[in-house]
Amino acid sequence: MVLLKYSRSAESDADLMGTQILYDSGYDPRAMAEFFDKLAKEHKGSSIEQFFSNHPIPENRVAKVNAEIKKLGPQLANPKLTTPEFERTKKMLLAMPDPKPKAKPAAKG
Repeated sequence: MVLLKYSRSAESDADLMGTQILYDSGYDPRAMAEFFDKLAKEHKGSSIEQFFSNHPIPENRVAKVNAEIKKLGPQLANPKLTTPEFERTKKMLLAMPDPKPKAKPAAKG
């Protein structure tokens, strides 16, 4: 349990640092909160799963990131939405084949 607390704390720190980096780089930091909101909608873990998780639950991450955004400074007038490098990388990744399923180990017998 002690290690989970530190892991969750490190994840929260990384979320806040990522939010700051987005802002400092000219990107809209609200995208970080939107990402966690999307995660929250796609995955509803049980309370037991959340208790043992080494990551904060997405709903809490949204709230913390939104609170951090309010501290960053003025909203960016023209935040970057994408870059040519990102579009090239995304195109390359989308063209990759799906991973092959792992073979199941043979039954002993």
